[in-house]
Amino acid sequence: MKIFFDGGCQPNPGPMQVAVVMAGSTYVKTDMVVGDNNEAEWSALLYAVGLAAAAGLREAVFVGDSRLVIEQASGRWKCRSPHLKPYLTAFEQAVAAMPVVKLRHVTRSRNLAGIALAAVNETGARRLYSRGSATGRGRGTDPHDEDQRGG
Repeated sequence: MKIFFDGGCQPNPGPMQVAVVMAGSTYVKTDMVVGDNNEAEWSALLYAVGLAAAAGLREAVFVGDSRLVIEQASGRWKCRSPHLKPYLTAFEQAVAAMPVVKLRHVTRSRNLAGIALAAVNETGARRLYSRGSATGRGRGTDPHDEDQRGG
């Protein structure tokens, strides 16, 4: 299954936001801790992996527009930034139980999660959860968000 992810912050560094599009649903987290764009992209990938694990997926293609994150997560580039190494370690641990994991780089215009995150920023929405739409038309709460479940 293809799972799109994107992260960003405004300003850079600033409060991070992440989005994931999986199986026709969009998941967005806003008002996260302060970080830089690379930390936001890594956070988005980790969120995507968490959603895939929660769905019981054994195969996933994670699709993002951050060349740095895709190349580091795939092992093609070494992670030289000390503040990003914990993200790489967390990713490696999170996907260890998943038999088939692929990573694919796409341009921003082809990243459904990036499109969803841009839509959230344009509308000023704080949370988005939509069934069957990556454009931000449906709004509600994210069922995987612990603070929404009281846990």
